[in-house]
Amino acid sequence: MYGDINIPISPIIIAVFEFCVGIFFGELAVSIAEVLNVFPIFMRRNRLTVGLGVIIPVIAVGKGIGLLMYYLISGFH
Repeated sequence: MYGDINIPISPIIIAVFEFCVGIFFGELAVSIAEVLNVFPIFMRRNRLTVGLGVIIPVIAVGKGIGLLMYYLISGFH
């Protein structure tokens, strides 16, 4: 279906793009690891035992929304 499309792009540009994509996914992985490392301490200090399955995704989505706001809204940072 899309196999007939040829886009002439230099291998250097492709390498730079892949490098930037790698940085993005690396930062995303570090962000998720940070949330998961801080989470047990937060739970113990606040004595939370119910709702763990809801709280973790909500924190992750909040971090993602904050990331998008930081980079997409002019003057936000």
